[in-house]
Order: sequence, then C-alpha cells, then structure tokens
Amino acid sequence: MPKNPFLGAVKGASTVGGAILATYSFADTPFSLPGRAEYQSSSGSLLSGNANVLGYGPGSSAWSFTLTPTFQQGIFFARLEGSVVGLSHITAPGGFDKSGAGTTQGRVLLETGILF
Repeated sequence: MPKNPFLGAVKGASTVGGAILATYSFADTPFSLPGRAEYQSSSGSLLSGNANVLGYGPGSSAWSFTLTPTFQQGIFFARLEGSVVGLSHITAPGGFDKSGAGTTQGRVLLETGILF
C-alpha cells in the first residue's frame, strides 16, 4: 500500500506471503491426509506507525502448519483439522494470549457434512 495521508497511511507498507498445499490419498480407502504450510511477512507501517498490514506491528510475520485427516464415503465426509500458528517480531499488541504478547496458538476443528 503506498503512502496516503488522506486515508491515514502516513507511510507505505507491504505484505508478502506464500503457501504449500499437498494431499496424500491412502490407496483403496476413504481416507486422505491434506496439509499445508503458510508464511506471511510485512514491512513498513500504516496509521501513523501503530499498525501494519498484518496488524502485529512493523516487520512482523506469521506462519502456520495444518494437517486435516479426512474421511469421505459417498456423499458423507468428516475431517479433523489441527494447526499451529505462530507470530514473529510482533511490536503491536494483539498476540494470542490475554497479555497480547503470545506468539503461538494451537487450533482444532471437527467438521462433518454432506456433499451435494
């Protein structure tokens, strides 16, 4: 984002990210194991230097690793997603704990449904 004082962006900022996604299907079974790894980093600052594109301060970065074991039989599916998310170089409040300084967080999700 270029500098734009009218919008409150007194300095420019940018975010760069990437992800790798892969799936392993177990032969002759209804099971698969998708996974992904992601990384995102920012530079510069916005809003008078108080926040940036990621929202964790100038130069902050975030990463995640996720595995999603999946069962699908016909139109029915169930998947359990587990991920770990981390932050680096946070300079603005808003981390993962009550103090706002936590740098890692685990997440778990169970999803079931019917595919149409």
